[in-house]
Amino acid sequence: MTKPRGIRNNNPGNVKRSGSAWLGKVPSAQNTDATFEQFTAPVYGIRVIAYLLLKYQRDKGKRTIRALISEPGGWAPSNTDNNPAGYATAIARAVNLRETDTVDLFASDALLTGITTAIIKFENGQQPYSAEVIGEGVRMARAAF
Repeated sequence: MTKPRGIRNNNPGNVKRSGSAWLGKVPSAQNTDATFEQFTAPVYGIRVIAYLLLKYQRDKGKRTIRALISEPGGWAPSNTDNNPAGYATAIARAVNLRETDTVDLFASDALLTGITTAIIKFENGQQPYSAEVIGEGVRMARAAF
C-alpha cells in the first residue's frame, strides 16, 4: 500500500513549496514533488507545522482554533481546495476544545503538540509518528522563537 504523499515527503502538514529556507528541507533541485516541500526526515516536517502555528499566533494574532486553521492566513484558508470549516472542527475535536475557544500555543506544549498531531492525521488520514518524534519537532519549533 502506498503511503500518503505527506508521509512520503516527510512533510506531514503538506506545506507547499516556497522559497523558505526550512531546516531539513530537501533542496529545490532535488525535490521531486512539484507542489509540496520535501524534508530529509519527518521531524523537520513536523517542526514546520508547529513553527507555522506559533507564527500565526504571534504574528497574525490567531487565538482560536478556527482562526489558526480556517480563517484567511491560517493553515487551510477557504481559498484552497480544503474544507476549512470541517478541518477546524476536526482539529478542535481532536484536542477536546471548541473551534472558538481561545488558545495560547506559547503557554502549552500539550496543546501545540495536540494540534500538530491532529493536523498530521487530518492531512494524511493517519498519524504514524511516535510521541518522541512529534515532541522533538515541537521543541525544535519552539527553539526558533
